[in-house]
Amino acid sequence: MISPSITWKPDDATKFTILANYTHLDLTHNGGIFLPCYGTVVDAPFGKIDRKANFTEPSIDDYNRDQAAIGYELEQTFDNDWTVRQNLRYGGGGVSYVGSSYADQLNTLKVPDVALVDLKLGYRKNNWGVDLNVTNLFDEDYVSGCQGVYVCSYGEGRKALLKAHLTW
Repeated sequence: MISPSITWKPDDATKFTILANYTHLDLTHNGGIFLPCYGTVVDAPFGKIDRKANFTEPSIDDYNRDQAAIGYELEQTFDNDWTVRQNLRYGGGGVSYVGSSYADQLNTLKVPDVALVDLKLGYRKNNWGVDLNVTNLFDEDYVSGCQGVYVCSYGEGRKALLKAHLTW
């Protein structure tokens, strides 16, 4: 993540700041958390499965995300009683891609890939602000991962979070 900003003060009464933010995530799923009940919790005829086992192919299940935001703040002081402030922040979004994989060892049951869209909008004024974050904007139904034919997990549906904040 990088969050640069630059402020320009042409005189003592004027201040102009440009704000930016960029986040890049490039992760690989390490699996190991979706193991079957038989063989881990309950004894099975074939024995026990180590709970630290990892049955995923790390190069298949990737998670990539890019997110950016840019904005500005302008302040002009006229005298001891009058100051005008104006700002704008543009919220960003991101597209996450989960590559296709197979649910079985014979590679006959393919789990499709999916692209997920997230959105962030924010408004700030003086010492308060409001943010809206929406993940899985288009409410895609998708399988987030499989550890076998009968052990698959579905990804989270659309989720929205509205947040108001005040600084004092």
